[in-house]
Amino acid sequence: MAPKRMIEKIYTSRQLLAIAILGSLLLLFYVSRYYLKSPKGLEKAAAADVWAEIKGDVVHPGLYNLESEKTRLSDLLEKAGGLKGEGITLNSETANTDVRYGDSWSIKVLPSGNVEAKRDKIRGARALAIGLKISINTATKDELLALPLMNEKTATRIVRYRDTNGPFTSFDQLRNVPGVTERRINRWEKYLSF
Repeated sequence: MAPKRMIEKIYTSRQLLAIAILGSLLLLFYVSRYYLKSPKGLEKAAAADVWAEIKGDVVHPGLYNLESEKTRLSDLLEKAGGLKGEGITLNSETANTDVRYGDSWSIKVLPSGNVEAKRDKIRGARALAIGLKISINTATKDELLALPLMNEKTATRIVRYRDTNGPFTSFDQLRNVPGVTERRINRWEKYLSF
């Protein structure tokens, strides 16, 4: 009877729990590495496509992308589900406004159907989320805070350094900013442009 009892007691409930947790972590690691890879060419595509942040009286407000060399404003609004409300239409001049490849736009549809459309940069965390880079020479402190390993003090120092010494031309110049480490620079390289 003694050998049978030893076999039954090889794994205690704590050991089984530890094995289950370890197995779950390994599975999670595998899934995140395999399924959460960014698509190849995202940076190249994001920089060249037409991006628009559409707000106001449209069916589905949000951030939209059109992968077309020639696009009209009406195409972007159509992608957002069209205008809300009956009888609201765009005038032909607004509808046919050309949106150039590589542009980003801020579009607001007013309840009257009028559209405020301006060429504008997508900034900060939104830009990073779609694979665009943030320009270190035009970014505000709040936009810099979207970067990994960035804190408020360092963002303020970067803006102050840039205002005092002029625009950055390389990552090497970031080393002159107090609090900026090599680790941070290495992490920021894929998110920043000059």
